[in-house]
Amino acid sequence: MGIRGRAVFASILIVLLVAGGTAVAVVTTVGTWVYSVARSQAQDQFTQEARRIQDAHFFSPRQIDASPDMTIVVDGRIVRLGTAKSSDLTADLTSTNHTDLQVQRRTKGPYRVLFGTQVTVQGPPGSGGLQVQLYSVRPLLGVHDKIVSIIKVVGICLGVGVLLGALVALWLSRYIVRPLRRIDRAAARASDGDITVRLGPQGAPELEQLVHSFNGLMDTHEHSLQQSRRFAADVSHELRTPLAALLPAGEVLQEESASMSPDAREAAGLLHAEIHNLARLVEDLIEISRHDSRQTSLSLDEVDLVGLTRQVLRHRGWSEVVSVRTAQPHVPVVVDRRRIELVLANLVSNAVQHGRPPVTVALGTEPGRTVLEVTNAGEPIPQQVQDRLFDRFYKGETARTRTQGSGLGLALTLENVRLHHGTISVHSDESATTFRVTLPNSAERQDN
Repeated sequence: MGIRGRAVFASILIVLLVAGGTAVAVVTTVGTWVYSVARSQAQDQFTQEARRIQDAHFFSPRQIDASPDMTIVVDGRIVRLGTAKSSDLTADLTSTNHTDLQVQRRTKGPYRVLFGTQVTVQGPPGSGGLQVQLYSVRPLLGVHDKIVSIIKVVGICLGVGVLLGALVALWLSRYIVRPLRRIDRAAARASDGDITVRLGPQGAPELEQLVHSFNGLMDTHEHSLQQSRRFAADVSHELRTPLAALLPAGEVLQEESASMSPDAREAAGLLHAEIHNLARLVEDLIEISRHDSRQTSLSLDEVDLVGLTRQVLRHRGWSEVVSVRTAQPHVPVVVDRRRIELVLANLVSNAVQHGRPPVTVALGTEPGRTVLEVTNAGEPIPQQVQDRLFDRFYKGETARTRTQGSGLGLALTLENVRLHHGTISVHSDESATTFRVTLPNSAERQDN
C-alpha cells in the first residue's frame, strides 16, 4: 500500500474511532434522555389517575372509575384486568403494602413500563376505606421512533465525516505525493541519461533540501560528464593526425610484405590490422561524441530499404552468407541514408561475427512504421547480457577482451535509431537471436 492509500486508511480509521465513539456516546445519552422524558410523562399520567381514584367515593370496588388500561386489585383479588396481566403481578410486586409508586420496565416488545401503587379509596359514610392496588403497563410513545431517528442522523453524520476525512486525506496525500512523483520522474530521466533535468520549487519547505541536493548532484554529474566527453572528443581528434600518417604507412608495409621475412610479414600484417582497428575506434569515438554534444542532424530522403539492404550486404561481402526476406519488392522509408546504412552494417556484422548461420534480414511494414529484423541462429544471449548490449564499450563475451570491435557499434546503432525516433530491441532464446528495429513512416529532423 502506498503513501496515499495509507493516509486514506489511517484517516478513515481515526474518524471511525473518534466519530464512532462520539456517535455511540451521543446515541446512548440522548436515547436515555428520551426514554427518561417519556417515562416521566407516563408516570405523571398514572399518578394523576391514582390520585383521582383516591379522592373519589365508591360504594363497591366495581364502581371504581378508572381508565380501561388500569388493573385493579382488592384484597389480593383482581377486580378488573387491564393492561397489567396476571403474569405481570409477581408476588414481590403485590405482597408489599406499598403506597409509593412502583416502576418496572418491560423488556419484551416496544418500550413499555409497568406502574403500580396502592391507594385508600373512601367507601360509604362510616365505613372504612378500601385498600386498592392499581397497576398499568403503558407504552412510551415515540421513544423507539425518536431513538431510530437519532441513530439515522448520527449514522449519516458519521458517514459524511468518514467521506470528508477520506477526501481530506486524499487531498493531503496528493499534496505530499505529487512533488515526490515529480522527483521520481526527474530521477528516472536522469537515469536514462538526461543530464539537463533539474527540479524546480516543490512547494513544500521540507522538500527544498532534497531538491537542492538533487540539483547539485545533477550539476556535478553534468560537469563531470561534459569533461569526460570533451576529453574523449579531444583525444579522438588529436589521434586523427598520427593516424593520417600511419594509415598510408601501413598500406605500404602491407604491399611490401611479400618481400619480407616471415616474422616481418606477420608483424606488418598485425600492424596493418591494428591501424585499421584504431582508425575505426577513433571514428566511432568522434561519432559518439557528436551524439553526446547533440551536434548530429538528419539528412532525410526517401530510400528503398530493400535496395539499401542488398547494397550494404554486397559492399561488405555478406551477400553469400546473409539472406534478405521480405514480402514486398520495395519498402520505402524516409530516413538518413548514411545512418541507416550504419545501423544495418552494425547489426549484420554483429550477427555474422558472433552468431551462427543462417543469418537473415527481414524487412516489412506495420501500421505507422517500418520494421527491420536481423536474425541469427547462434547461442542464446543471457538476460544479464541483453540488458547491457547497447552500453558503450560493453562486450558480452568475457573472452572478447581484445577483438576487432570497439564495443561502440551497438551503442551507435541505438543512437542512430533514436535519432530517427525509432526503437530497437533484442530477443534471444534457444532457437535464434533477433534484433528488431522499428522506424516511424515519417521521421522528422531532430534538433540537437
